[in-house]
Amino acid sequence: MTVVEADGHFVEPFVIKKNLFIFSGETYSVLVKADQDPSRNYWVTTSVVSRNNIVTPPGLAIFNYYPNHPNKSPPTVPPAGPLWNDVVSRLNQSRAIKAHHDYVVPPPLTSDRVSVWAFHCHIESHFYMGMGVVFEEGVEGVGKLSSSIMGCGKAKGLGGRP
Repeated sequence: MTVVEADGHFVEPFVIKKNLFIFSGETYSVLVKADQDPSRNYWVTTSVVSRNNIVTPPGLAIFNYYPNHPNKSPPTVPPAGPLWNDVVSRLNQSRAIKAHHDYVVPPPLTSDRVSVWAFHCHIESHFYMGMGVVFEEGVEGVGKLSSSIMGCGKAKGLGGRP
């Protein structure tokens, strides 16, 4: 399986040998080379990472080769997903994602007005841990900000603009 796009942006293609980690709000486009024995079907499984596999069952699908019936079960047991706490594989995948050399990167955000934007990570547990940030444009015109926006989760009250 070759990843060619991540979150709407073309990336330098890279091969995933076993597990593609997709987190909340993320999207990937992949190319699957259908070069296996066409006389049978194959399992596709999904697992919820960061949840114990014993508690959260996997999702199952069938990769179907024509003319096999799509409901014909593969002759093997479904493969196990990654370990729920396999951090190294997730980091390796993140490090493999690089912008495609022909992809035009848009210019940085600019604004001609006083504004405050709250940005946060789309992974719920990260947001809870305080991985959010507030961007200010025209800081001198913003005035005093409410302390309620300074941090979230466990990071609330750990800093911010006075």
